[in-house]
Amino acid sequence: MYKVMLADDDYPVIELLSEEIDWQSLGFRLMGTHGNGASAWEQAQEEMPDVLITDIGMPAMDGLELTARMKERNPGLRAVILSCHDEFQYARQAMRLNVQEYFLKDALDPEDLVRLLRRLKMSMDEELQAGWEQSRLKALENETRSLRQERIIRNFIDQPLLSPDQWKREAEALGLLRDGEAVLPAVGFVNHYGQLRRRFSSEQTLRFAVGNVADEVLGGIGFSGLHVAFDARTALFLFAYRPSLKTNPYDCASASLRAVREALRSVLGVRMSFLIGGECASPESLRRQLRELLGSAEQRFYLKEGEIVKRFASASASSASSASRASSASRASSASSASSASSASCASSASCASSALPALPGTDLFSYYDLASTELREALVGKSAAEAEEVAGRWIRLIERERYAPESVKDWTLKLLLDLKLKLHSLHFIGSGYTADTLHKEIADIDSLGELRDWLVGHLQEFVRVAGQGGASGAKRADVQEACKYVSLHLSRRITLEEVADHLHLNASYFSRLFKKELGITFIEYVTRMKMERAKELLDQTQRSVGEICEMLGYDNQSYFIKTFKAHAGMTPAEYRG
Repeated sequence: MYKVMLADDDYPVIELLSEEIDWQSLGFRLMGTHGNGASAWEQAQEEMPDVLITDIGMPAMDGLELTARMKERNPGLRAVILSCHDEFQYARQAMRLNVQEYFLKDALDPEDLVRLLRRLKMSMDEELQAGWEQSRLKALENETRSLRQERIIRNFIDQPLLSPDQWKREAEALGLLRDGEAVLPAVGFVNHYGQLRRRFSSEQTLRFAVGNVADEVLGGIGFSGLHVAFDARTALFLFAYRPSLKTNPYDCASASLRAVREALRSVLGVRMSFLIGGECASPESLRRQLRELLGSAEQRFYLKEGEIVKRFASASASSASSASRASSASRASSASSASSASSASCASSASCASSALPALPGTDLFSYYDLASTELREALVGKSAAEAEEVAGRWIRLIERERYAPESVKDWTLKLLLDLKLKLHSLHFIGSGYTADTLHKEIADIDSLGELRDWLVGHLQEFVRVAGQGGASGAKRADVQEACKYVSLHLSRRITLEEVADHLHLNASYFSRLFKKELGITFIEYVTRMKMERAKELLDQTQRSVGEICEMLGYDNQSYFIKTFKAHAGMTPAEYRG
């Protein structure tokens, strides 16, 4: 008898399917029903189902992630998707999920599911007779092709080009640089990589997910495009075309990348930014362009989330900027003195605006360090999360305007945060919080200025939250306190019980029981409560729309966010704002 698991946060759907379907007569055993993906995954680690029937949008872990994790453990899993909408155009092949079917909830008829279950049982019976290996040959063949493409491109980039003709033959086998054709390369950068790596549980799952959606999109467009995974953070896109006055390859490539970007966002909740290189008609020019694209660390740092732009024509502007900064040490010293004076005056006026700072060419970012530290410390001592966020935003805008070297910006921000923690701790304002080693590891995963801003603001908000509550949560146990701090620092995204348990080096089931015993509510309930309290703050203190706040708190579905807020506050976000 085959095992079936149901996962859906819509209880009437669970009730309907549980009671209306005679599972046993169909040859199935209903092994469990779950209201969120995290709970379903917890049971699956102990007993894996043969068939998973899951909603897409669920708290803690969505249906796509749940399916991906289960497929990693059990490649033969049959997955059936339930959806409240019809935007699931790519999900059948996304992440190599091989989803058997999906149903719209508003048109769900249990009899349709019964017919599908009969077909699934028949196919599983046949597989038992024929053997699993034979049914996997095609999937393995596809995977081998992707790995071969990756190997060819990697060798082309990393190794000396001793025989352009030989590589051109390999390129032609990939559909590139054929007679009379050129190539337009682009590179895609995964946004918020550190968060995604935890959500997808492994780099391999993330790479497969992104690659599968990208391949699906590129296979359905008229402009010839090849996707090659470079690493978990980076993907290469190679667009082959025949030069013509009637065709603008940049416009075609941009349109293709927009389609990839939107598919990744809607299907996987993954954001990606892109740099487009120059036109290439030879192996030498293509190799040079790919190396330059992958080496564009500074432009990548200043890319906005989801942005698609051309790579700078050369690195000369960046080099000139660095040279200008290096040759103006005396001016930077003068600016430092001016900043110190400004810092003193700001000590008596919280309204000092860093946006009014003089833009001195070549001024080193550290010249402004004392001023930034003073402004942020005053906002934090005043226990105003909104003011601290505004101050941080002004400094980020200054950094974006002056385009300082990424490593200098990260060093400056890390030093600023560590000094603030030290000074505020000495005033008994906050607890010790995260260690310097933890902060170093976190900032190492940051690839863009936008991500850096979110990271800094998250920690500033945690300072204010802890000060206002006299502690992170009222919990006595250190590990539960640490879990609550982790939640406060990551309210901008989905947070799973498994990732926090892993952060604490605890078994997930043990941590779940421990958390509820300590605070009287489940971990998921606590996360929801913290997100809704943050939503209230944003509604009270900012003019951001409900949709913007929904995205800021890691919700993909605005309807679900509004429903959750109403359950928490007794009114919708719009009614709360009044």
